[in-house]
Amino acid sequence: MKYIIAIAFFTMVTFCASAQTAMTVHLNSGSTQTFLLADIDSITYGTGATGSYTIGSTGPGGGIVFYDKGTVSNGWRYLEVYNSFLNTAEWGCNGTSITGNSDAIGKGYENTQLIVNACSTPGIAAKICNNHSVVVNGVTIDDWFLPSIEEVNQIYINEQNIPVVKNLGPEVASSTQSGSTSYFFIDFFSGSYSTYSKNNPLPILAIRRF
Repeated sequence: MKYIIAIAFFTMVTFCASAQTAMTVHLNSGSTQTFLLADIDSITYGTGATGSYTIGSTGPGGGIVFYDKGTVSNGWRYLEVYNSFLNTAEWGCNGTSITGNSDAIGKGYENTQLIVNACSTPGIAAKICNNHSVVVNGVTIDDWFLPSIEEVNQIYINEQNIPVVKNLGPEVASSTQSGSTSYFFIDFFSGSYSTYSKNNPLPILAIRRF
């Protein structure tokens, strides 16, 4: 098998004493672990996000890695930003407060889904990011989203490693609202946080976590 969970290979064995077929996983570290097939619900194969990435390196989606939280948790470790800005667009949902909206690193995906589900207006920033997809090495990657304000701040902190930022204007939108009629953005000249009307468009960047 070419791609195996945990980058391992499997050996099918039979426990004679119990007459139950089992699967033994041989890890690259040299250790093994055996599972009874009757206890396995499903097996997922794939390339995964293996290996280590550094800030400024190319991510699996073809973007630029701008954040590393150090370990994998909740299914991801890194954030990458798409290597071109998508458009300028309004935030949408003017007059509506999005319940559950967050400013935290790692929450841009959830923010984007909340906005998409709450706003019927087409062409808003969150929907553009949510609909974005790229094909890398034959694989379609379509889990992009509009970053939270703290995720945008990480892009700002690492902007010297991100060529696309040099082609943007000074202001970059986030998926974090500041109230029912405004949202946060960062001024990339000063690094300061400000708010803007949800009706007014700003440049948008799509990011993804892996």
